[in-house]
Amino acid sequence: MHSPEPLVRRSAALAIGRIGHPAGLDLLVHALTDPDSLVQASVFFALGLMRDSTASPLIVERFQAQPPLASNAATEAVTALAKIGGPVAADFIAALIRGTATITTEPDQPLRQAALEAWRLGDHAPSNDLIALHSTDDDLRWRILYSLGRLRPAGASARFLDALRDPYAPVRHAAARSLTQSYIASEGLAEDGVIELLKQAADDEDAGVRIQAIRSLASYDDASPPLGAFLRLHVDDAHAGVRMQALSALGLVG
Repeated sequence: MHSPEPLVRRSAALAIGRIGHPAGLDLLVHALTDPDSLVQASVFFALGLMRDSTASPLIVERFQAQPPLASNAATEAVTALAKIGGPVAADFIAALIRGTATITTEPDQPLRQAALEAWRLGDHAPSNDLIALHSTDDDLRWRILYSLGRLRPAGASARFLDALRDPYAPVRHAAARSLTQSYIASEGLAEDGVIELLKQAADDEDAGVRIQAIRSLASYDDASPPLGAFLRLHVDDAHAGVRMQALSALGLVG
């Protein structure tokens, strides 16, 4: 970790993280201010592998210190916090999403990564902040919907339904994947309306959206009328992935 060669320091940091011994934590913490941003990024990655909660406040402090973290290091730092989890990490990631975090780094990339990785926090995830976060930026909207799709929190169904009409295909993809029968039931929504929207998504111009819509439709195995006839139409889709998903769905709905 004290080598004059940045590549050696990066390799050492990764090795410490993969070994995972607590004695390595101090070595990593001392490298948080390494002059090479690639070394810093490797240090944060290693801390995420170790998942030691004592590192969380130190990572937050580094965000607030000078010199500012480079974009690549900031990205790995946010991911490390999400992997470590716990209240300190959750509070900071929520602050990034709300735009209230005090950091010296340019906030755009930390926000994007916080939106993408928030799902890792599980019960500590700032779900309500994600639901409330809207953007005209395609990539950020996708990241928000991706985390919400992994979490499927109460109150997010309106976001998923709206996202089915989003102009950006990856957002529609994440929304279609989330609207399963069990989630809709937990949200108290009428199945008929959601099934109709998923049927429309199953004819989307984007194959990925069609695949996820058909996958979700397969969860409605007791729908009335049955979905078999509709799913049969997609066995002849031009995209092999859609055909495979349609056949799988037919097996599930009977």
